[in-house]
Amino acid sequence: MPFLKLTTNVPVLFKLAYDSPYEPKPHPEYGQQYNYKFATPLEDGADTWGATELGHELMRALKLKKGDTVELIREKFGDKGGQQFRINGYTLHDLNSGQPAQTPTDSPQSSAAITPKLRAWIDKVIKFKNDAQFDLEAIKHRLDKLEASPKIESTPDEEDDVPF
Repeated sequence: MPFLKLTTNVPVLFKLAYDSPYEPKPHPEYGQQYNYKFATPLEDGADTWGATELGHELMRALKLKKGDTVELIREKFGDKGGQQFRINGYTLHDLNSGQPAQTPTDSPQSSAAITPKLRAWIDKVIKFKNDAQFDLEAIKHRLDKLEASPKIESTPDEEDDVPF
């Protein structure tokens, strides 16, 4: 089971082979490790990502399951060399606060870090979010129509009652 070796700020795309990781195993350096298997090995032969507890929590929060495509980026931030995972455009900070965390691509000097492949992925995510918003609006419209429709009240007829 060759493990994925992440390079900082380089996105890796893979599809999940299973809904959940293998049983967590202790790792001497990183704590609990949750092994997510890829549906197809990457070019370097890697077929498993050993997620830390934070990476696993982010995967759970995003409700990713078998067959879902995952874009994984390990980012460094701050002066003290902090690191975080960004999965499908989200960090744990994003999900917990509702505000995006500062990323290396937030600064104007680093705009060259957005490659055409990454830009295409970002465009797909934005389209998905827009489509989901459209579906949500359609559902809200239908719900409003149902709520506005006349209510049918029924009263039991004595003939319909079944004696016990």
